[in-house]
Amino acid sequence: KVACIGTGFGGYGRIFGLKDDVEWADVIHCHFGHTGSIALLWKVIKKKPLVVSYCGDDLFGQVAKNGKYNFQNKILADLNSFLSRYINYAIVQSDELAQRVRTDNNSIVLYGTDVDIFREVEKEEARQKIDFKADNGKLILFMGQEYVPVKNFQLLEKAFECLDFSFEHRSLGKVSQEEMVFLMN
Repeated sequence: KVACIGTGFGGYGRIFGLKDDVEWADVIHCHFGHTGSIALLWKVIKKKPLVVSYCGDDLFGQVAKNGKYNFQNKILADLNSFLSRYINYAIVQSDELAQRVRTDNNSIVLYGTDVDIFREVEKEEARQKIDFKADNGKLILFMGQEYVPVKNFQLLEKAFECLDFSFEHRSLGKVSQEEMVFLMN
């Protein structure tokens, strides 16, 4: 059995209330390095193996709007990297992340795709579902959240100025899986 700890402030706070969950669990899994570093406490106290899925910012830090790494986040990322030597297993998404973890017990696992949900849909049906009119030209999708500096939405805006055809752009940010199916088609 696995006790899973999520991300964000809810995940951080949940770590300290996990006494009962950790008691019955065979393994503790944390999705994000910050929670994994804090969960080392349970690994030591309860003698349970700790698996951490690292996502990127947790090992590299966050890039600020000026294109430079945020100092506090960079220190936290370096701390996560250092503390990763004490976890039992790391799951990362790239070779670059694998180089930042300090345990040899790691795997690169790309996020999977549920092909039952993300299926091929006819272009016209997809356009109808997302309310995209053909006379708007081409549809350009920005796969990130515009306000996240490392996604560099400003560069895309500059690229728009170079286009010589009509288009509509949409930033995906946080959209439902159902809507994503139609946007991707």
